[in-house]
Amino acid sequence: MERKNKACWNCGNYRAYYTRGICNYDNTFCGKCNRKNAIVKNTDSCEMWVKIYRIKKIREGIRLKVLERISEDVSMIKQIMEEEKIQEIIE
Repeated sequence: MERKNKACWNCGNYRAYYTRGICNYDNTFCGKCNRKNAIVKNTDSCEMWVKIYRIKKIREGIRLKVLERISEDVSMIKQIMEEEKIQEIIE
């Protein structure tokens, strides 16, 4: 039997907040619910709970597009630097 209410920390709409520590980021045990557009505790629950794997698939596609864009940008920077180097040799 499925629970009616599920914890926010395990919801696809929940984005955890972290604070910057000395060597890493520390969990604040609260975050933002994108559905409610409000700050919630990670142990809260609501009726708008969504499975994480749906969100993960969307994020994976976004990550791939961003990596492609970054790769193109790095290629452009490399080309500019090579052209500048050629100009220095010519002069």
